[in-house]
Amino acid sequence: MSENHNPFQDTKFKGFEFSKSDMTGAKFNAVDLTDSSYWAVLKNAQFTDCDLESCVFNDANLAGSRYENINLSHASFHNINMSSVSFSGLNLANTEINDANLEGMKINGVLVTDLFEAYEKKASSMRDMVLNNIRARFSSVLDIVNSLTPESYTAYLNVAKNKSVGDHIWCIVGARESYSKSLIEGQWAGFSCSLNSTENQSEAVEKLTASAAVFEKAISDIDDWTSEREALLLSLLEHETTHEGQLIRHLLALGESLPSSVKWA
Repeated sequence: MSENHNPFQDTKFKGFEFSKSDMTGAKFNAVDLTDSSYWAVLKNAQFTDCDLESCVFNDANLAGSRYENINLSHASFHNINMSSVSFSGLNLANTEINDANLEGMKINGVLVTDLFEAYEKKASSMRDMVLNNIRARFSSVLDIVNSLTPESYTAYLNVAKNKSVGDHIWCIVGARESYSKSLIEGQWAGFSCSLNSTENQSEAVEKLTASAAVFEKAISDIDDWTSEREALLLSLLEHETTHEGQLIRHLLALGESLPSSVKWA
């Protein structure tokens, strides 16, 4: 309401209570309703537990207002029908919409369902690239282990905090198994490793192959790729890549050659 002048100079009803009053057809013009409470049928006019069908609000400040269990069809927040509503000039910063039927809804003339489909295609394409890179790292690590002698597999360098290939493989196998479980659960589920020895090269090959299969099974069982699952997938790729780089430096320092499948060799 405009504030150019004070229109509230005539009849005073401050503190009045209207109970069981028939005000059909009543008109309110230049009325101050601050702090008023309505538990009434104000058809074609309405607020709380009321019918506001066909009402028009113009030059109104509704900041901080709360709307629940309201039907504003064709003209909505929580349990509200907003079908066929048109919005223009809105600020929706930080707005969150959950569990909504968006069929036919458009933003700037574009169907929201089409926007989601395009987003999912882009996300799916990126996910496929991450998966392909993970599988390539799986293959490289297996080739590295298969190329080594038992002595090279367990050898250490005379430097601080050095790890053997077997030590790295224990961590790699455990991460694959743990990330696979976490992907299924949709969140980090803790670390565990089924590899019993850091010195048994044959067991390492077996567990590398098995953990890759466990990962593929987990991927095939996921229908809902949440942001948490996408983040877990990226973390697994980062983990595999980090260990592959460490293995490369370790083996080059030992004077070993590397398989052609190793990306950074």
